[in-house]
Amino acid sequence: MDREFLRQLAIVDDAVLESEQQVVELLTRPSLTREELISGLSEAAPAATLSSMANVAIQLRTSDALRADYERYVAYLGAIASRSRDLNVWIDSGDLPAVHRYTIESGVARGLMVAEVSSTLCAALASADPCPDGQRPNGEYESALSNAFRVLEAHVGARTKFVPQQYDEAEEHDAVEMIVTDISAELHHTHDSLVELEPPASLQADHDRLRQFLVDAVELFGLAEGVELEVGILWLRMETLDAQKSATAAELSPAALEIVAPFFLDETPP
Repeated sequence: MDREFLRQLAIVDDAVLESEQQVVELLTRPSLTREELISGLSEAAPAATLSSMANVAIQLRTSDALRADYERYVAYLGAIASRSRDLNVWIDSGDLPAVHRYTIESGVARGLMVAEVSSTLCAALASADPCPDGQRPNGEYESALSNAFRVLEAHVGARTKFVPQQYDEAEEHDAVEMIVTDISAELHHTHDSLVELEPPASLQADHDRLRQFLVDAVELFGLAEGVELEVGILWLRMETLDAQKSATAAELSPAALEIVAPFFLDETPP
């Protein structure tokens, strides 16, 4: 039963991801004029596909073993399908910032879903998103730490894929300000969640290092007065964040690095 369910779900997710990626692919083509971009988006608008796939998904049947995963996927698909209904309006009105925000929100929603479902369901999905290990971390602290950084990766990753080059100067400023502000808020939230955790003695030094990383990252993404918010500044901050991630990963114990690898390494260490 589950094998057939996973096969059918993969077909649904392939259509969902293809529909979403058509929008992203257009937004990342610098050769298009704004008018050409809006015209292409009108043809690629995913609302009909997402609504159709959501209706198909709710009719699938699975065993109790995968029911929680299935319900999480249906909730994800229902949410992005609902948001996509406004997409045609934004495209028709030429509201490029709203379309950009839609792709960010959809990316975050997918990242959070992938972080929460089992490796069995994740492996069936039609994307290259890193799936969680077959074995989740044991222990309350380890599980909470892993989840905190998986959620952070979902938020940061979706916000830093691209900024449309068809933006005018004011739109670019607003987009970069939104992205920087949102990332800063997520870094703050992750730091606050770590403050509430009580690590075992064997991971205390790692825990302290992770907190320091987050403090430094929050400072990096602060909105310093007088700094011009343009897309080059965003990419420079991301390069610095990547360097900070690498430095932190090099100082963590193997046990801690395995727990937070999806954020710090974008993969699971051997």
